Amino acid sequence: MPFGFSVYPKSIEEYFQDIGAVLEDNETLVFLDTNILAYLYKLQGAARKELYAWAESLIKAGRLKIPAWVLCEYLAKLKEQRLGDYTARSKEPDEITKKLNNLLALASSFVDEYVLKGISYPSGREKFLDNFRKAILDLSIYTRAFKTEFDADEIHQEIASKLSPAVLRSEISSLCVRAAHEGDLRNSHRIPPGYKDEGKTDNKYGDMIIWFEILDFSSKHSEKFRRTVFLTNDNKPDWVYAPGKRIEPKAAAPVANKEPTIKLPDPRLVAEYSAKVGHNNLHIITLPVFIEAMSKIRPTDVQNLASAIQIELERSAAKDERTE
Repeated sequence: MPFGFSVYPKSIEEYFQDIGAVLEDNETLVFLDTNILAYLYKLQGAARKELYAWAESLIKAGRLKIPAWVLCEYLAKLKEQRLGDYTARSKEPDEITKKLNNLLALASSFVDEYVLKGISYPSGREKFLDNFRKAILDLSIYTRAFKTEFDADEIHQEIASKLSPAVLRSEISSLCVRAAHEGDLRNSHRIPPGYKDEGKTDNKYGDMIIWFEILDFSSKHSEKFRRTVFLTNDNKPDWVYAPGKRIEPKAAAPVANKEPTIKLPDPRLVAEYSAKVGHNNLHIITLPVFIEAMSKIRPTDVQNLASAIQIELERSAAKDERTE
């Protein structure tokens, strides 16, 4: 729709079913973003195997592609020996523990019977402080998991062996020249994608170059592939937008588009894609949307993926009623 949607004319379930059907269609090209490769380092082994199995089936059909610029961004981490940055190892739990200890110290100075009565705490001041201290210690049992030394090299080898055949052989130098020539003009007029990155000093044209690769490859193969999906965890407004409302079957009127929110490609991207490729079947989805959509088609194939990112494959009727 050239003007985009203020009210999306389908329900959330219909949206997921549509995306699932598109992903399964033999006339659909799927492109992966750098952040999808990065997310593989955060997934447990069984979940990675499910994603690799799906990817390999599309690679055999010539339907899965990784833009050359995505590989460039990934290789920058490899060259700097910073693949570990992608893993779940984090100092944040230590910072949280430090903040909790600071709150405990603060609580010891002001908490009294009056405060405890106000929060309906059943015991006295000393018991409150002891339990607070114990809760912090108990939490450390769980936060230790984030100190794990992940084997980033092993995951890199998996990615290289499973996904190398999908990498496009684009002329990076030509794409860089094009981005340098058009980039500032596009950004100054807020033409997506990438204008949100114009303030960056490094890789500010990265999104634009990936977009050029998607356009060029989709255009060259438009007779064979009539649909394009870009799988990315980038939700910036220079890629997607969210209609304010959507239709739900049991609702008398359109409902707020949230919990979860349906996001669609920016209409300007669809227009540019249509002009270049010859059709407007463009979809930009995140990994959670991918898993929800695949669960409508082949739920047993994404069970571990869904568990890894905490997505329910089936929403209960009670939850649907509460949302409505």
